[in-house]
Amino acid sequence: MTAFVWIIGAITVVFGMSAVVWPVILKKTLVFLSVGRLIYIPAIIKGVIGIVFLVYARSCHKPLVIAAIGLLMAAGGLTVLVMDFSRIQKLITWLAKRNDLLYRLWGLAAIVFGGLILYAGTPAR
Repeated sequence: MTAFVWIIGAITVVFGMSAVVWPVILKKTLVFLSVGRLIYIPAIIKGVIGIVFLVYARSCHKPLVIAAIGLLMAAGGLTVLVMDFSRIQKLITWLAKRNDLLYRLWGLAAIVFGGLILYAGTPAR
């Protein structure tokens, strides 16, 4: 099931490239997710993907890297779920006021991170 890990890595790279090229889309997405309690949906997805990474780590080329990423993703999703919603909104409001350079740097980090997932997620030999 390393294909799942690879797909997530490729999606991460694509989202990172889109953030570099069109940072305003990422900014608008963050603002959209702060309305109501929509921010919990990506947090749940992130947690589930993290757990799946932990399960499939053994079948990957670099299992410790995939397991570490899975653990961080699961912990990140859980952190958002236990945070106070008003604090989440304050964080998103603060992020929404930042200039496009921050979003482009965030996109570059996502490209590197996605590339790491692609490399480490290749099937074990």
